[in-house]
Amino acid sequence: MTTKYYDPNSRRGNCLDAIKDVIQENPEASWGEIIAAIRATPKFKGYENQALKFLNWAMLPEQRALYGLPDLTARKGVPTAASKTEEVKSLRQVEDLQATLRCAEIFSALGAEPRLRIVRFLLAHPEGIVVGEIGSKLNILPSTLSHHLDKLKNEGLVAVEREGTSLRYIVNAKSLQDSVEFLLGRTR
Repeated sequence: MTTKYYDPNSRRGNCLDAIKDVIQENPEASWGEIIAAIRATPKFKGYENQALKFLNWAMLPEQRALYGLPDLTARKGVPTAASKTEEVKSLRQVEDLQATLRCAEIFSALGAEPRLRIVRFLLAHPEGIVVGEIGSKLNILPSTLSHHLDKLKNEGLVAVEREGTSLRYIVNAKSLQDSVEFLLGRTR
């Protein structure tokens, strides 16, 4: 399972964007000031600890390069490699934690009966299907359908394409497959 889960519409994508904003708005801030700014950011309300764990993960050299984050190691108060090693024993543990969190978000999104029906219906139509047809075939009201499709889209389970005035939804079978493989312990 790949660990490159940067979707700007997901919670993790929003977290990454907000962390980038905090760092760019405070170019000379110490590590403690960056953490305080993250805790004070409204986007993280209720997710402060997850954001701080993500910040520590995002500061690993490979992740900084992947996501275009600046090197903060020269800033005052930045945890040393030894303290990071104690906190996270290995990059593999970080990857496992990230994959576990990602799968939890996916399975949470699938935990609602209408969303599970929508995904099963879209799997039967790999070319995608127009939103009006989804609602009429599954007997889901448009406002309810919109809510459920947004949740599935935010978790990367479906993609949307505009066709004139219509929206066509397509299931992301790879995301589902990767999650099931992770759950079964068959990660790549």
